[in-house]
Parts: sequence; C-alpha cells; structure tokens
Amino acid sequence: MFLKLQSSPSRKILPYSVLVVLLICIGLPARLTDWYPPFVVTYVGDGLWAMMIYFLAAIFLPKFAPIRLFILCMIVTWLIEFSQLYQADWINTIRHLPLMGLILGYGFRVEDLIVYTIGILLGLMIDLFIIDWQTRAQQSGS
Repeated sequence: MFLKLQSSPSRKILPYSVLVVLLICIGLPARLTDWYPPFVVTYVGDGLWAMMIYFLAAIFLPKFAPIRLFILCMIVTWLIEFSQLYQADWINTIRHLPLMGLILGYGFRVEDLIVYTIGILLGLMIDLFIIDWQTRAQQSGS
C-alpha cells in the first residue's frame, strides 16, 4: 500500500542514521556560520532540520509506519514553531542555552511551517521510494 498505514516489520536504522548525520553536517553550518547565502540559511536549513526530525523519529520509532511518522513529525515541528509565539522570560532563557535555540527557535514565522512541511514530505518520499524500495529489493533478492 502506498501510504503504508500498517507498521513497518523491521526498519533498519543504518540508512536513517547516515541521513541524520549527513543532514547535521549540511544544515548545522547554515545556523552557525556565514558559509551559505541568506536564502539557504533562512529556508533550506529549516527544511533540513525538519527532514532530520523525520529520520530521527524513524530511528526511535522503528515500528511506526511512514505515514504515521509524517503525521507525528508535522505535529512536533508545528508545535515547536507555534511555541515561539510564547515569549516569557523563562522560555527565552532556555532558548538561549547552547543548542536549545537550534531546537526551539526564537520567533514564529508562517514560512517556517511551509518549509517544515516540505522537509518532512521530502523525508517521507526518501523513506518510501528509496530506503523502502532498497529494503524490499534486498529482501526479494535473498
């Protein structure tokens, strides 16, 4: 079934782990350096972050079907973005701790919701059409 509502019997974590590391290596410089042009920093970095969330969820929830991972990641990333509307001193103090600003962000932007959706959709497509296809090919060949 295309949307794979049923759970995955056995998801191999290696491809997802490699993708997480790769996305961190590509995306982290967008936040910590001036290596990339502003468009990449503003939009591509957020999309890569959302895609990384999808692959992390795939690692930690190996029995979740891809469509359920998609829904979960959409909820989590959108909640994080909407939490940025709340600007109390205590949460802003947490946001300024090392790495917490990368996770929680600082200010709400509607564009981020769109970019997160695109990033998670790309993660879902990679999962369904590349990783899952290779897994099926290996299982049928053995």
